[in-house]
This record gives sequence, C-alpha cells and structure tokens, in this order.
Amino acid sequence: MEKISKVISIMKRLDYPPKIDSFKDRLIIQKTVSILESMEMNLGYGFFIHLRGPYCRDLTEDVYSNKALVEGLKSNYPLNLQEDKKVIKFKEVTDLDPDYLEIISTYLHFKIIENKEDSDSILLLKALKPHLSDSKVAVGISKAKELLPLDAKQIANMKKEHEELDIGASTDLSKWD
Repeated sequence: MEKISKVISIMKRLDYPPKIDSFKDRLIIQKTVSILESMEMNLGYGFFIHLRGPYCRDLTEDVYSNKALVEGLKSNYPLNLQEDKKVIKFKEVTDLDPDYLEIISTYLHFKIIENKEDSDSILLLKALKPHLSDSKVAVGISKAKELLPLDAKQIANMKKEHEELDIGASTDLSKWD
C-alpha cells in the first residue's frame, strides 16, 4: 500500500487527478513513475519495455485495485524535500504531455535502466516509435537530458564555455570602434 500511496501523493503534487478508465491517464501514471524511477526516486516498481514504452504490470494492478484512492488523490504519504523537488522539475520539463512522456521514459529506460549508449538508446527509441517525428524525438530526448544530473563531461564542457565567455568579456573592444 505504501508504493501506491507514494504514487498518489506524486499525482496530487502534480495536481493531476487521473481517471483510471482513461488510457491517456493510465499512460501518464506509468510514464511518470518510470521517469521518476530513472531520476533515482525509489518508488518500488520495475518496468520493462512494451509497445508504448516502459510498462509495469504491478503498477497497473495497484492503480486498478485502489481506483477510488487514485482518482480522488487520497493519500497522506509525505514526499520528502528531495522527492518534491524531483516531482516539480519533472512537471516543469514534461508538462505531462503524453507523447513527450513516452519519448522521455523510453529513452531513459534504455539509457539508465538497460545501460545502453546514447546512440543505441536513440536508435532503439526510434525503432519502437516510428510514428513520432524526428523533431519531436529530438525535443523529447533534450527534455529527458534536462531531468538527469550533469555528468563529468557535461561539467567540463560548461567550464570551458564559461572560460571562453570570461575571456571574451575581458577583451578590450575599443580597438573595434
């Protein structure tokens, strides 16, 4: 019961009361939990790749067996500060758009859960979702990367960019007048 209570608290924090009979709402729950799991928020659900991306049968069973609680957002489970920050960041980046949730969750599943290389994750994503345009996939992957902590290479690139900006800012431009 604790797992589904935490999921309900997340949906409550997102201000999203789902209707369990709606496929779209069930998809949003599945992808939300999958993405938050990829963001190192332990919700206790395991996912496998399905036609619409990561899917968890246990989560579906919990949602249906607690339909009234889920739809009424009835949970007193307290999200801690770190969890709350992740939920807010998730909402800001995804805006709960189902297409982007599919792209983000699928990409993160391949990249993080299955530990695939970036290029392989993208190829697998495109093979699974050929109906989505390349531009939509590119935006979705960009959104997925916003949800992840920076790695050492990204930090080094940012430092280099800032050094270049500092050099440019300290350059005397009066000779160009």
